[in-house]
Amino acid sequence: MRVLIVASSERELLGLSRFSSNGEAFLNQLLPCGRGEIVGTSVGVGLVQATLGTVSSILKWRPDHVLCFGTGGAVRDDLDIGDLVCAEEVVQYTLDLQAFGLRRGESFGPHQGAVVGAIKPMLRIPPLDGIRQVDGVVGSADLFAIRSWRDANPWLSEELHVVLTDMESYAMASACRQYCLPCRIGRVVSDTALGRRPKRYDRFLSETVAGILFSILESMKDTF
Repeated sequence: MRVLIVASSERELLGLSRFSSNGEAFLNQLLPCGRGEIVGTSVGVGLVQATLGTVSSILKWRPDHVLCFGTGGAVRDDLDIGDLVCAEEVVQYTLDLQAFGLRRGESFGPHQGAVVGAIKPMLRIPPLDGIRQVDGVVGSADLFAIRSWRDANPWLSEELHVVLTDMESYAMASACRQYCLPCRIGRVVSDTALGRRPKRYDRFLSETVAGILFSILESMKDTF
């Protein structure tokens, strides 16, 4: 069993170093884990770069399933820095073809009459000790959704029920669906709905985010 971990940046994959004997993150290298192997790679920021990066990584590493991991901004008020949002589905929330009778986030598919909308990951992240996990809808767009934008667009939560936003999860999940690969999606809250952020972001990545990735991989080890 081979697991591919994709994130927008290498800094979100620091948790991989805890699996190695010399403390290196083992990016773009196969690392033995349980009965299988894991490999982590960064695929870029934004929907286009993340799609291309995830597709090329899938073709290169030929994984059995994919973990889409990183950080994101909370939309729901009760989410705090360091909470883990496990995506039940992902939507491309700024895609708006309502003029053609579609709902927000929906687009015409490659075949006449087909409609492409939300994507549901095929695998779930198991419960982790000491980490608050919330299931919900993750929304992706080529937009850093600051608080003022969210306040001006209440449909994000009221209509699409998005609890957290990022810039890559939908692209990553789309690539996995293209190749019929099961995926898990986990996003660590880095910005709250009220606009609160970690005072030391590098430390947040190296400690909180890295620790959560390590916990996810530990919990999945027996399935590799």
